Amino acid sequence: MVLIKINDIIKSVCYCNNSKIGLLSGKMGYALLQLYFGFCKQDNSYKECGIRNIENVFNVINANSLYSPSFVEGFAGIGWGIEHSISQQWLNIDSNMLLEDVDLLLAQFLNLEMQKGNHDFLYGASGIVLYFIARCKKNVALTHVLTKYITQISNTSEKHSKTCMKWKFAIDYQQQNKVYNISLSHGMSSIVVILSKLYKLKGMDQKTIKNLLQGCVNYILEQEIDKNKYGSFFPNFAIESMEHIYGSRLAWCYGDLGIAMALWQAGCALQNVT
Repeated sequence: MVLIKINDIIKSVCYCNNSKIGLLSGKMGYALLQLYFGFCKQDNSYKECGIRNIENVFNVINANSLYSPSFVEGFAGIGWGIEHSISQQWLNIDSNMLLEDVDLLLAQFLNLEMQKGNHDFLYGASGIVLYFIARCKKNVALTHVLTKYITQISNTSEKHSKTCMKWKFAIDYQQQNKVYNISLSHGMSSIVVILSKLYKLKGMDQKTIKNLLQGCVNYILEQEIDKNKYGSFFPNFAIESMEHIYGSRLAWCYGDLGIAMALWQAGCALQNVT
């Protein structure tokens, strides 16, 4: 019954008229879903639907001169989706030619987001960095973008204690209210994931990255709360950013699932998974 429902959902998005094209909000996300399902079932019809959706994404981009740089709805997520599809051998294209202009555009946006201190994964710098991590595997010349990011993320870090580092994240962009957020989608767990991936890349300043990564992990671990009392191991925000401690829901964007995944990636990168 579950597989039938999944099959129905995937078939429905083959013909969905959603005008959005993003990875988490539109056609690029549909494409990856269809490509994965086609691979699992060894059914080319799903793969063809996925490729058609990718073609539709670029048709929309070519028809519009402006589009979002973000991972959730714009170029960063779309570009990452292209590289991921190529790595899985679902697409056979030259991404360097396809994404050359996107590289230049996103390098500028990354610099602007870092100047604003917008580290958000879905709508800010962290999602753009994930794109460049994927791109550097195809174009080593883009390593300079990540090297600059490491300097910028280091300069914007705050010392919490001798062993802890932290960053503030906006929770209200109009009012620019910022808190110490530890979630994956909109907080420090995304920085942990990004630094874990950067640590494993050749040519990176591993000493600086390790220092930042360990400092961020230590800070997040200090936010653990009583799961029996609050219903979760971690809250949404750091304890110092809350008037009253409360638990989080079990979700990907906020809560234990995203934080656990980030900590696991850090443990694997630093070879410390005890």
